Amino acid sequence: MSSAKQLEPTINVTPLVDVVLVLLIIFMVIAPAMAESNVALPKSQTKDSTEDDAIHVVVPTAGDPTVDGSVVPRAAVGDRLRELVLESKRAVVLEADSALPYGEIRALFAAVKGAGPKSVSLQIVEEK
Repeated sequence: MSSAKQLEPTINVTPLVDVVLVLLIIFMVIAPAMAESNVALPKSQTKDSTEDDAIHVVVPTAGDPTVDGSVVPRAAVGDRLRELVLESKRAVVLEADSALPYGEIRALFAAVKGAGPKSVSLQIVEEK
């Protein structure tokens, strides 16, 4: 009985290939119809108010940053923001030049976050 031939398990891939080919044919037929379809998407009923109502802190590479349009020394950004946030709980958008060192942006971000706004967004701009 030791000389009996043992069965080797095999996997039948024919059904798998059949299913894949059928799906391929279906997608080949549907793809051109999807590219040409004109879907009328509904217009948004609400506006994104975070950009309009936000307090903008613009940090140039040279000079002092501006907080809501007024020039403020870098050391006083947190204090000025704290005053503005206490008046109105608005979001803050920190716009920094891409040439600024990361550590400087991170320190300003921490000062902005410490002022307690409802949210803080970081926007990187490149000076022209």
